[in-house]
Amino acid sequence: MPFPNAIFDNTVFNIAAQISSCDLIALSGTFLFQQILVPQQILAEMQQFPAQYDMIAGAKMQKYTEFISKKRLSLELCVTYDPITLAFLATQNNIDKGEAEAIAQAQHRQIYVFFTDDEKFISNLPISYQHIRCYPTLFLIILLDINDLLPNYAQIIKEYFDYKPLPLKSGKTDFRNLYKQGLEYYSSRPDKKIISKKTSFKQLNINI
Repeated sequence: MPFPNAIFDNTVFNIAAQISSCDLIALSGTFLFQQILVPQQILAEMQQFPAQYDMIAGAKMQKYTEFISKKRLSLELCVTYDPITLAFLATQNNIDKGEAEAIAQAQHRQIYVFFTDDEKFISNLPISYQHIRCYPTLFLIILLDINDLLPNYAQIIKEYFDYKPLPLKSGKTDFRNLYKQGLEYYSSRPDKKIISKKTSFKQLNINI
């Protein structure tokens, strides 16, 4: 288990709801994490989304909000924050209320792993809080794959990039580096052949 606890942004749930070939949240809550915390504001944002999705994705999002409220699949609503951190981040222009709560929650609970796909937030996180590691949903998929928990890795990768297009300039390099980071949690010398196999769209037989 690479992380005993983590905090999830609504962007992770949004992407998980769009991936039909598996349930990333159920797998993560069952096998990867002892506890997945969700701030109040992020839950409130999630509760506004189901109507924007098709029937299947909307049902998954509704299920996630219910599981958070009922503390199922290791999901838990968190209402405790570091007040100084929350007050400071509330003054920052490029950090919304949900993200501010997540970082303030991380400080208070000493949980320094935050999964979010908000790249603007990550680039604007003040340096004093950069000890909190921010990872995209793609890293979650990678961790699940490394642990042999995904039924169809190539299909899931395709669905992920269909929803979140690969950046033209740095996307492939970032993908390889992210898979390397995942392997480094389990081995000091990640296998380059595995990284190539798992991040080559040609070898995965998918068109991006």
